[in-house]
Amino acid sequence: MLPEEKLRKNLADNLHFLRFSRNPKISQQTLAEKIGTSQKSISRYEQGICLPPAHILTALADYFGLPVDALLQDPHTPNGSLLRLPKERKEPS
Repeated sequence: MLPEEKLRKNLADNLHFLRFSRNPKISQQTLAEKIGTSQKSISRYEQGICLPPAHILTALADYFGLPVDALLQDPHTPNGSLLRLPKERKEPS
């Protein structure tokens, strides 16, 4: 298991990458509305200040069509799951 600080950094990097890799890019506000949280919370996750609660982490993973563990993996490693992003994002049901 990774220390919390490393998990926060990994999530911050991955979340920022995912928001900006979409076409069109998705704003923090739009993402927050889609997953049921606040823009301030998304900002805090992206800055690595804190980790989201489990239900928000699951909602983020569902929104981007990834498993939860992919959001927490180090994106700078060859095995980083975000290197193999799905082509299309699925809207949560």
